[in-house]
Amino acid sequence: MEILFFLLEILGEILLEFLLSLFFEGAVEVSGHKVQKSRKKRFDARVQRALISGEPEPEPPEPFSWVISVLLYFILGLAFGIISLLLFPDPFIKSADIRLIYLFAAPIAAGMVMSLVGRVRDKNGEEPIRLDNFFYGFLFALAMNLVRYYFAV
Repeated sequence: MEILFFLLEILGEILLEFLLSLFFEGAVEVSGHKVQKSRKKRFDARVQRALISGEPEPEPPEPFSWVISVLLYFILGLAFGIISLLLFPDPFIKSADIRLIYLFAAPIAAGMVMSLVGRVRDKNGEEPIRLDNFFYGFLFALAMNLVRYYFAV
């Protein structure tokens, strides 16, 4: 019976840590879509003004380069890792071995979840952002988990 409680405790710790990571990643994803929609709205307004005034249609804005996106999502992951430490200074996972395994397993799982979110958004006719694929979701979660791994005491 003790083994069952031990396993449930470990599973609960891992689930709490993963849900925390997904919460912050989801917040960034929703914010990214809001930014994308506002950029598209501003561009559509510029196109309408150009059509009314008889000017040539403006070029659509260039998306951020992948280098800037990598740096942005890594820095955002670090920042949200620090925010999560302010909210929850103690690690949910107590075992050092499991924390080390989680450090690499959680970003893989988060990347898969974000890839799934991107596919669902694409299927619903919405344009996915870069965070809606495996690599950027993995990168964000890895940065956040690195902060929590090294600084949560």
